Amino acid sequence: MSLTGAMTPAGLGMSTIIPLIEAGFIDWIVSTGANLYHDAHFGLGMAMHRGSPFADDVVLREEGVVRIYDIFFHYDVLLSTDRFVREVSARDEFQRPMSSAEYHYLLGGYVLAREKALGLSRKSVLGAAHAAAVPIYTSSPGDSSIGMNVAEQALSGSKLRFDVSADVNETSSIVFWAKVHGGKSGVLIIAAQSQEFRAPDRAADSGSPRHQRKGSRLLPPAHGRPSRHGRSVRRDAGGGGELG
Repeated sequence: MSLTGAMTPAGLGMSTIIPLIEAGFIDWIVSTGANLYHDAHFGLGMAMHRGSPFADDVVLREEGVVRIYDIFFHYDVLLSTDRFVREVSARDEFQRPMSSAEYHYLLGGYVLAREKALGLSRKSVLGAAHAAAVPIYTSSPGDSSIGMNVAEQALSGSKLRFDVSADVNETSSIVFWAKVHGGKSGVLIIAAQSQEFRAPDRAADSGSPRHQRKGSRLLPPAHGRPSRHGRSVRRDAGGGGELG
């Protein structure tokens, strides 16, 4: 699956992507960093609201409200998410080069743990992908708030680096494994951007498919059972609602 834009703020992760992951329909994902960054807000228990795309941006700015079309949230949501990403990325297990999928797998584990601590369930794509060992790659790691936080930490001595060559080899190995084992590949592109090149038609033999990390190997994930989950919207007096 290839995801562009920032669609998770509107609840796409909870309503669609998480059920597909749990049902075993998604083997791997290539996404913009924006989708993953804003997905984390839900897993961290932060409030996202549905408003109007015609709201006055000047007024919203004065009130400290960030708008993604018709999704509103307070600026502190960004600051809190940035803080979480930096604190997690500073841990010892992150202090080395790794593919973007391995980074998101590790990060997703912490998001999932925070979900559970808050008594939440099935809110974050990162958390669901971690649980199902579905790898999530991003073709432009630095072009997102997650990547910028990682880059900022590099200035302070962090050894974390995104290994784009590992991304190429790992994604190629998934396609190659399917081909040599008589399988077929299908790609669902939701919009299109730089993610397209991550669905290679040709692939080199660089390992086993999927992403559950055990040492340096890639192991197939266990597919989850089909499930149903929808976006809930709690209406407020202004005609908007809280997502999640």
